[in-house]
Amino acid sequence: MKMKSLLGIVLSLSILQSCQNDETNIIQNEVNNKGITFSSIIDDAQNSRAYDTSWEANDVIGVFMMLANSDKNVLATNIPYVTSKGDGYFVSQNSPIYYPDGAVDFIAYYPYNKAISDHTNYLIDLSNQTAQSAIDLMTAVNLTNRELGSTQGNLQFKHLLAKLVLNLKSTSGSSLKGIKASISGLKVKGTADLSDGSITPSGEVTTFSLFIN
Repeated sequence: MKMKSLLGIVLSLSILQSCQNDETNIIQNEVNNKGITFSSIIDDAQNSRAYDTSWEANDVIGVFMMLANSDKNVLATNIPYVTSKGDGYFVSQNSPIYYPDGAVDFIAYYPYNKAISDHTNYLIDLSNQTAQSAIDLMTAVNLTNRELGSTQGNLQFKHLLAKLVLNLKSTSGSSLKGIKASISGLKVKGTADLSDGSITPSGEVTTFSLFIN
C-alpha cells in the first residue's frame, strides 16, 4: 500500500505481530530439472509483498524442508530461492531441493539471511529503519504434507511485523524538509520462530530514528 501526503510520510516497523489472514491450502510445487520450485502469494494478495505492493527482481527467500509433522527432522536448511523477474516465482539459486520418499513440510521466509541455521531462532534487529524491505519479516508455513504428486498451489506469505505510518503536515505552511522523527520506549531486537510466527522481544527499550520519505 502506498500512502501519500503533501509534505511527508514517516515509516517504521516495530516488533508487533500483524493481523493474520486465514490460511489457505493452495500451494504450488513443480518438480523439473531445477528441482522443486515455488510460486507465491502474500496475505492473500497475488504478487504483493513485504514492502509496498510487489516483489522486486532478484528478491530472495529462505526455505527449510523437514519430514511431515516433524519440526526437528530437517532435511534441507535455509536454501536460498530467488524470483529473478520479481513475479513471485521462486527457483533455487544454487542447491535445488528434491522430494524424498515420504511427505514433507516446508517453511519459507523473507528476507533471506544466510546466517540462519535454526528456523526457530531468527534474529531480529530493527534499530536501522533505512532499508525497509530488509527488515520486513514474512513467513509461509502452509505448505505441509507435500509429496511429488501433490496438487499445485502457492506459498502463502504473511507479515510478522506491523508497519507504523505517520503523515506529517505543517500547520503554519512552513517546509518540513530535513525533519527528523524518532520513537521511544520500544524494544528493537528479538527472535522469531519461523514455524509458528511467534516473536520474543529482547534487550532494553530504546529510542530509534524513523525512516523519512
